[in-house]
Amino acid sequence: MISRGVASALVVVLVAAVAGQEPRRLATGDVGALAFADGGRALASWDADGDGTFRLWELPSGRVLRRARPPLGAARRTSLAPDGRALAWVDDGLTVWDLIADKALGSWPAGKDVVAVACSPGGRFAALARGGQLSLIDVTTRSEVLCGGAPAVKRGDASLSLVFAPDGRALALAASRQERGGAALLVWDVPTGRRLPLHGAEVGAARAAAFSADGATLVAVAEESPGTRAEYTLRAWDVATGREVRRFALPEAEVDGLAFAPDGRLLVVWGERGVEVWEAASGGSLGRLAAPRGTLRAAALAPDGHTLAAGGEDAGLLLWNLASPGKDDRPRGAATSWDDLARADARQAYRAVWALAAAPGESVAFLRERLRPASPPAEALTGRLIAGLDSDSFEAREEATRRLADLEALAEPALRRALERGPGAEAQRRIEALLQPKLTGRPAPEVLRAVRAVAVLERVATPEARALLKTLAGGAVEARLTREAKAALRRLAAKG
Repeated sequence: MISRGVASALVVVLVAAVAGQEPRRLATGDVGALAFADGGRALASWDADGDGTFRLWELPSGRVLRRARPPLGAARRTSLAPDGRALAWVDDGLTVWDLIADKALGSWPAGKDVVAVACSPGGRFAALARGGQLSLIDVTTRSEVLCGGAPAVKRGDASLSLVFAPDGRALALAASRQERGGAALLVWDVPTGRRLPLHGAEVGAARAAAFSADGATLVAVAEESPGTRAEYTLRAWDVATGREVRRFALPEAEVDGLAFAPDGRLLVVWGERGVEVWEAASGGSLGRLAAPRGTLRAAALAPDGHTLAAGGEDAGLLLWNLASPGKDDRPRGAATSWDDLARADARQAYRAVWALAAAPGESVAFLRERLRPASPPAEALTGRLIAGLDSDSFEAREEATRRLADLEALAEPALRRALERGPGAEAQRRIEALLQPKLTGRPAPEVLRAVRAVAVLERVATPEARALLKTLAGGAVEARLTREAKAALRRLAAKG
């Protein structure tokens, strides 16, 4: 449950950590929920605890396009759809309201034991957590299309959150407590009603969850208590396979919410102690600041990844342009930025991203000279390194392991062939470890540079930048650079 707080903390941390700019205040008063609409050309805001007013703001003008006040009555649970077009609430029953047309889409007899509700994009579906069950209601046909077990819902002391993927095809439930033998993080496929497996999701508690813009990745803040003090990790799963793909520690967290950047490269985490921005590739922090008081209530990132909106009680509605370079970024030359793209320090690296994106013509030409499509490593090299895994020297075995790990997926075919040949016990142990997903740790500097260089090209998005991305996408299919370039091209194509 997201408690009251101040949105200014989110803006302050981003300003301090990334660009040094002041936010634009679009409105004063309370804001309880936010969602970008119309491809980022509009922003929906809703006051959850005040007068319940919905507003649709035109961007960048800030003009109010629509104002509505749904008949909430004595609503106990509420949820704004991810696209800002619908609102669901529960009093004695469930109601889903079309905020644009200002009319009811449908209703359902929900009962009084509902502990969480979520509204799908467009408002066709609503999810209800109650009595140890998760129900998915099609409000347009007034039918229950899914009713699955969710043991954590039985816990009266559990704080629950339900979240739909932005495309509406998946639904996640995160619980701050769980029943014995139950899971604190559950995912369902909405079209089929099938529960999806998440390997390693048997965590002590899940404080919050969020889907990436394409619905392919689910992230959650997991809480474990191995001793007297709770430990928090930010964990990510591939929704299609259920495999955990990333994990990094949060120093301390009372997390109320997560927001994914649309390109999946950054995560914003906010809660009682403030807010932090993380880079997914490195697990590095771009900055953190303790909230002056209370907690945040809402934040959202625009589809183009350029605009951050945040709101809270008495904080109003604040906008910040992530794409606009700050005073610390303008003097940076291309050569210096190229070096900084490979830095372990995510904050310094993203200052280089902003700086390069601010000079598109020069930057694309500069990157074209330095980036090449990835090619598979020579068989002689991988063979030599794999042989080194069985060396008599511990230092040689460690060096071979490190270099193979730096090759990431490019080394996988050679490693699998070596495993089939039946290597020695030590080599087999190291090969099997190398083939496991690398959940923690930081990628090699060259890999980080490639990921961040693609971020620059996607942000620039000129014909020349797209052409370079297309060239890079033609590299070895296993390479991180190839996959990043292909993903960037898909996102750019979706924008038109």
